[in-house]
Amino acid sequence: MSMLKRNKGISLIALVVTIIVLLIIVGITIVTLTGENGILSKAKTAKKTSAEEQAKEKLMLVCNEVIMEKQTDANYKEAYLDQKLAEEGMIRLPGNIVSVDGWNFIIDPSVPKIGESLGLGNINENIIITISEPQMNEEFVQATITIEIGYEKEVSEISLNGEKLDIPPKQEGKYILQKTIDKNVNYCVVVKDQEGGYQVGTKQVTGITEDMEIKTAEDMKNFKKKVNEGRTFKGRRVTLVNDINLNEGKYTKNADGSISFSADAESWEPIKGNFSGTFEGKGKTIYGLYINNAERDTVLAQQAIFSYLLNARVENLKVKEGVIYAGSYSGAIVGKSENSTLFGCYSDVTIYYLNNHTSRHGCAIGGLCGSASGSTIEECENAGYIQGNWVGGIIGCPTKNTQILKCINQGTIEAKYHATNKDGWVGGICAYANAIGGTNKISSCYNTGYLTGIGNIR
Repeated sequence: MSMLKRNKGISLIALVVTIIVLLIIVGITIVTLTGENGILSKAKTAKKTSAEEQAKEKLMLVCNEVIMEKQTDANYKEAYLDQKLAEEGMIRLPGNIVSVDGWNFIIDPSVPKIGESLGLGNINENIIITISEPQMNEEFVQATITIEIGYEKEVSEISLNGEKLDIPPKQEGKYILQKTIDKNVNYCVVVKDQEGGYQVGTKQVTGITEDMEIKTAEDMKNFKKKVNEGRTFKGRRVTLVNDINLNEGKYTKNADGSISFSADAESWEPIKGNFSGTFEGKGKTIYGLYINNAERDTVLAQQAIFSYLLNARVENLKVKEGVIYAGSYSGAIVGKSENSTLFGCYSDVTIYYLNNHTSRHGCAIGGLCGSASGSTIEECENAGYIQGNWVGGIIGCPTKNTQILKCINQGTIEAKYHATNKDGWVGGICAYANAIGGTNKISSCYNTGYLTGIGNIR
């Protein structure tokens, strides 16, 4: 029996040796199997990753279910999210953290959606995170937040909405960072320590100017309010989604095509702030533009939808069924344009210049634009009746470095004698091109409208 046992022991040793030799032959060493980056270690990591992904998928299913509920229920409240999480055995912790099978994820409950994964770590209450109120830049399109982290030990990672931030040197026991942001979202700061603990701080930001959609006349007024408050919309896009009417039911269309507004019609106060974004008309129309206010009598009245454009673009916008009682530098879309572009716009509104002031050069009236410098007006068209002293179908007076390209006037343009100026100017495209200090270009434009003058007209 002893010989038999000894033979079995030898056979077992030989088998192990043979297996090792075979592994070596195929290029697999013991270190490859058991080392830090070995096959067994990678298998363990893969198992861990798989478990985390499974936990994330469970949470994603709950979020998707809640999103469906939110879309159909006008009275949706976040408490419903907590209820669905609890039904699935998930726990919502402070800082909008959800624990699923031990794995922790940050969520945005307002959507809801999953943000950063926090792994298997635990909350470290010794880490104190303070996020300042955002400081807006002067145009309201960006803001700066200050993140202050108090922790006596060293931190290993700081992230903001999943973006890892550079860890600054400590200042009096605190880490202080500043970050420029440009979106209105819930900003989530995650700080991790060397032992795998973490802490979360959040700040909801709402004051940044973002892209905007205009669906109603009220939306248009809200947009005007924002620009007049100083929001330039620089780098942002404002989109007219629907046709809108600024005076629904408050005007009639006469048999001769003219428009008569009722006594209760609302006079549009032009957008007076420096709009510097893109206004995308999408081929939609603004109806019922009515301007009849005290500023029409001032030297620089600038009566239009936009009083002033600066480094802006207005494209594919139509304006119809309107009347403007204008002062100087007025048009359907913009009074004065600086370094801006009108592209693919159309106007069929009536503009009357009131001729009430004595400024010699203050009466530039155009179908779309009163006056422009450093600007481009391209593929635009006027079909409305325009009356004034210096009056053109597309623009009243382009000053230096302005281009008018591929534009058409079909409207009647009438210039009237000005008692102080002793003359008037009229043109199918523009009245008078003043290019002092620069040049202007008018190319591929034509006029089919009727031009007329009363008095000493040029």
